[in-house]
Amino acid sequence: MDVVTNQDLELLTRERTGICVSLYLRTHPSGSEQDAMNLNNMLAAVQEELTAQGMDRQAVRSFVRPGRALVSDHAFWQAPGRGLALFLADGFFRSYRVPIAFDDTLVAADRFLFNPLLPLLTEETDY
Repeated sequence: MDVVTNQDLELLTRERTGICVSLYLRTHPSGSEQDAMNLNNMLAAVQEELTAQGMDRQAVRSFVRPGRALVSDHAFWQAPGRGLALFLADGFFRSYRVPIAFDDTLVAADRFLFNPLLPLLTEETDY
């Protein structure tokens, strides 16, 4: 699992130009091929959303490429935690495997949705 720090949240809150995509997925703590397939499906939905918003298809493929690389990264899926958060923007990519479960969520906006990560910064969360 990954540790989410205050510096990570500061990085996510920086102003960016263009579209910011936030993905949250529920994962199985012991790892599952279904988790990789779910991410693949979510990335397909991202591609559809960005194309619908007028982004060129080649730019869309480039935009989601870092997320697509995770789909086939077997080592990544060995310890996924209970949730996965991905953040994509032009020239930016971060992923966090965390101990809290999320509802599957996709948001394409002018900034990242990071509120679901906030419980990870409290002392009450078992890490």
